[in-house]
Amino acid sequence: MWCSVVAALILLYLSALQLTGATENARECASTSKNKCGIQALSDRIVGGEVTAIDEFPWMALLSYHDDDGEDVWGCGGSFIGTRTILTAAHCLLPTLAFVRLGEHNVSSAVDCQIFANPLDKDCADPPIDYHDFIVLRHPQWTPELKQNDVGLIKLMQKPPVTDFIHPICLPCSDRVTVNASVAGWGASDGIDTRASSDTKLKAILSIVEHDKCQLFYRNFNIQIKSQICAGGRKGVNACRGDSGGPLMMVKDDIWFVIGIVSFGPQICAYEHGVTAPSVYTKVSEYTDWIKSNMD
Repeated sequence: MWCSVVAALILLYLSALQLTGATENARECASTSKNKCGIQALSDRIVGGEVTAIDEFPWMALLSYHDDDGEDVWGCGGSFIGTRTILTAAHCLLPTLAFVRLGEHNVSSAVDCQIFANPLDKDCADPPIDYHDFIVLRHPQWTPELKQNDVGLIKLMQKPPVTDFIHPICLPCSDRVTVNASVAGWGASDGIDTRASSDTKLKAILSIVEHDKCQLFYRNFNIQIKSQICAGGRKGVNACRGDSGGPLMMVKDDIWFVIGIVSFGPQICAYEHGVTAPSVYTKVSEYTDWIKSNMD
């Protein structure tokens, strides 16, 4: 009997250690710089729908490119991960990349404000900031034809301020992935008309898809799912054109972590040949050493 009691106490002690370790890891990740990462300064107002609040996901970056006519057009997304560094997909680092914008919510308005029930009661964000001077780094083993190692960094020449509207997200502490994850961006909001895009930052909660199930779909396209995460697959709810490079995120103890980078997916978002299909995200935990070694 005493052996059973002792064994039970040992199990409880080990479980407590595991839980404590997980919490400490989250805190450690959130203390990688003078300003803690992964924290949102959200108001306590309830916001309906899938449009984000103006101070939600303050690490989101928006990438602009020169088109053939010399005009600036929005393309990919990214994540501010601290110091001067933006995490994105390698395939987003095109020669036509013009500038990086931080602190944006609605690209059609100069100043973003959130109005509540009383029109006189509103919250307004700081103006977004554009960064034109930067260098880019692609992972040395990026292979676009095989869609592997699709991860890159943009190193800004100027250090962004850390505010309620510009704030870094944490890199993951481990390779653990939750059942559900969040994605956000300004990509196409119509799963069929992928030429469309959203003026406002949107969000969605996605289910993580098992590796074998994801591989079963993409093997028809001769694509191997390796250092990647698959998520989504519900028609009309997934990352879409224009969301590339943006973060797949999980939250633990109110601290947000970027666990994936939007890499590729079905030609029609979440839908291919009449079958719902997941999108594929570069698994950030596989590249944290490379990322950290290239951060200032």
